[in-house]
Amino acid sequence: AAPVGTGGFISVATEARRPGAAILDVEKSESIWQTTYPSLVLAQAVIDGHHCLHGLRNGAVCSIDHRMPPPATTSARPSVLASLESSVVSIAPVPGDGHRAVIGTVSGGVHLYDLRVTGGRHLVSYKGMVNEHNPYECSVTCDGSLVLTCGE
Repeated sequence: AAPVGTGGFISVATEARRPGAAILDVEKSESIWQTTYPSLVLAQAVIDGHHCLHGLRNGAVCSIDHRMPPPATTSARPSVLASLESSVVSIAPVPGDGHRAVIGTVSGGVHLYDLRVTGGRHLVSYKGMVNEHNPYECSVTCDGSLVLTCGE
């Protein structure tokens, strides 16, 4: 689960038989936003208090803005911000700017994306990360100057 905004909302991944995500109002114990995805949600993060990013097993990174009404049908999908080479296992927002995130993949890819544009804009890939198959976390220091990762 990932906290969303300041109003007692969280984002949760939904079950494997029908993969997707939901935004829940903790105080009311109800879902306020729900969608399905073609693949499992493996990572999630909140960028600016309103946009929840979901990293999928198929390499896609999707965005939900919980202030917008949910899709009228389950075939309506949130926007895809990035399509990466393998499963997205970590999303780390760059603190303080609200529009960039470091995205880590199970194959060891570590990428910085600008998420203000539709489809995302790849800014840089970081070299030297080695990972065979285990999920790992990416983090960004408070001043945004260092990216931290771990692998095997």
